[in-house]
Amino acid sequence: MSYLKSLKSYTGSKAFRFALLPSAALVAGATGLIYWFLFPEAAEQIAVPLHYNIHFGVDRYGAWRQLFTIPFIGLFILLFNLGVAGYLWTRDKMLSVALSVATLIMEMLLIVALVFVILLNLSYYG
Repeated sequence: MSYLKSLKSYTGSKAFRFALLPSAALVAGATGLIYWFLFPEAAEQIAVPLHYNIHFGVDRYGAWRQLFTIPFIGLFILLFNLGVAGYLWTRDKMLSVALSVATLIMEMLLIVALVFVILLNLSYYG
């Protein structure tokens, strides 16, 4: 079976609907969170805090565009795992489903990290 047929078969499955579609929504939501909460204040700043360490406080600053690193990492993980899960769908469905669920868990963890970065920036400028 060709890769495109395998991918098409996978996109019609429950694993795709219940794991990767919510993952895509999380990536889109992550980008929306940055625009909604931080864009007006962060675009005017020279540098924004990107990382907080409990021992040293804010230890990494950067341009406001670097806030989008976390959603781009999430998008890369999503697209890569979509391709691998689609490839594996005809060979081993259980492994494909496990990869889809792992993608959803990784996206949730990235959202948590992004929320903390947003809260850091809101407390820094607010």
